[in-house]
Amino acid sequence: MTKRVYIVTHGDKETGANPNMTPVGFSQVQALQNRLPSQPSMVLVGTGRRHLDVATALGYITCHRSVRLRHPDTRFTPVVGGPESLEKIKGEDLILLADGATLPRNLYTGTEDGAQSMIQLLLTLPDNSVICAGRPSMILLGKKDAKSAAVYRVTVNNGDGVFHIAEVVATGVSEPRTV
Repeated sequence: MTKRVYIVTHGDKETGANPNMTPVGFSQVQALQNRLPSQPSMVLVGTGRRHLDVATALGYITCHRSVRLRHPDTRFTPVVGGPESLEKIKGEDLILLADGATLPRNLYTGTEDGAQSMIQLLLTLPDNSVICAGRPSMILLGKKDAKSAAVYRVTVNNGDGVFHIAEVVATGVSEPRTV
């Protein structure tokens, strides 16, 4: 059986630890709404602020201190994105953790460790699911040139686990300041 899963990457974000999207980022993501299923079967949301912002911009949740679901089948998982971010700071590739601490990119294995989990997750999702995530989720799937504020359609063949990624549309760009 073949199914489609849509991954929406966050728009323009603020600087700092566990950043929110900017007003421009919200507009970028809202402009993607018409490229997604009108009634997704399931919505998955990463656990970083910017992932919650994607789900909010698309109308799947409201988030003011506590999350309220607007789509009945919504789940939250760090498999599709956590509060840490990949950054280039003063020319150095770093991981910015949720509390603001940094560590060299070469010491962080979250991207590599999470790849198999991301693939397994794709295999278990129903057709027409939407994932609210960031560029690292696409990097986990081998899409090194992933863009912010984009919709990616992942076609998954459950019989053999093979998947194909197509960029549907992007209102953002690759982020030169990040890894």
